[in-house]
Amino acid sequence: MSIANCPRCNKIFRKSAGVMICQACLDAEEGDFQKVYAFLKENLSATVSEIQFATEVEEKLILKFLQDGRLAGTGAKLSPNCQGCGGAISSGRFCMNCLQKKRDQLINPVADRPEKNPDIGLPAAKDDGGVRHQLRTEKYLRDR
Repeated sequence: MSIANCPRCNKIFRKSAGVMICQACLDAEEGDFQKVYAFLKENLSATVSEIQFATEVEEKLILKFLQDGRLAGTGAKLSPNCQGCGGAISSGRFCMNCLQKKRDQLINPVADRPEKNPDIGLPAAKDDGGVRHQLRTEKYLRDR
C-alpha cells in the first residue's frame, strides 16, 4: 500500500490494489452507479446523453461503467466505443480486431523497427546517396 492524492478531490488516501480514488469519492461513484443502473432498468433504450440528463452523472463516468462491464446486467443496448478504431464493443477498451493488431505488434515488434545496416548496426541512410552511411562507417572504424 502507498499513499497518494485522490485525482478527483485531491485528498490524501491510502492506495490499494485496483483502487485509485479515496473512499469518499469511491462511495460517491457507487451512488452514481446506482442512479444510472436504476434509470437503465426503467429505460432500456436510453442513450448516454439521456442517462446523463436524467441522472446528472457525468458522461465520462457512465462510459467508464460501460467499459468496466458494470451495466451489462441491465439489459440496455448501450455499448462503449473501441479506443483504437471507434467501433462499438460490448465491454473493455478495444474491439477484437484492434486487440489482434496490438497482440501482433507485441509478438512481432521487429516489423515496426527501422531498417538496420548489417555492417555496423546503424539505421540505413536511403535518401542521401549513402553519404551519411560512409561518414558513420569512417567514424566507427576510426574509433575502434
